Amino acid sequence: MASFVVLEPEGLNEKVQADRTVIVRDGFAFFALIVPFFWLLSKRLWLEAFVVLAATIAIGSAANTSQFAPAVPFLIFLVSVLVALEGNNWQIAKLRRRGFVEKAVIDANDLGEAEIRYFVDHADLRPQPQSAASVTETTSQQRQLKSPLQFPHIGSQIGLVSHRGDNS
Repeated sequence: MASFVVLEPEGLNEKVQADRTVIVRDGFAFFALIVPFFWLLSKRLWLEAFVVLAATIAIGSAANTSQFAPAVPFLIFLVSVLVALEGNNWQIAKLRRRGFVEKAVIDANDLGEAEIRYFVDHADLRPQPQSAASVTETTSQQRQLKSPLQFPHIGSQIGLVSHRGDNS
């Protein structure tokens, strides 16, 4: 199971907030370990991507001019590990700077399950008010369906034994 952070923009109505909700996986990003610069670009973390690119270029150029040539692959790997561990936190920080507020932390197996868990828990399940005409129409339809002449078995049985004591 992974944890996901749910962020929503502050100060908007509920419908717009639900449309602009962002769910970010918290934790290690495997693709950021393999290709950190491109992963950061895909998450639109422009400043962080160019800092990682500059660090990689600086480490590579240090290999040509000094005695650190054997350590260069290890140092570049450390930069990749840093991005893999902190990349999602950088994305959350970027959203907070843009006015998003953390609403929940959800444990789920994947992003789809996290979305379902969040939106089901935060859905407005209260019944909507109906007009008087639709209430009258619905009530008459319910009376017709619940007529004991049409459906004699409805309401006469609880579990395996009926109210009257006969087993049917």
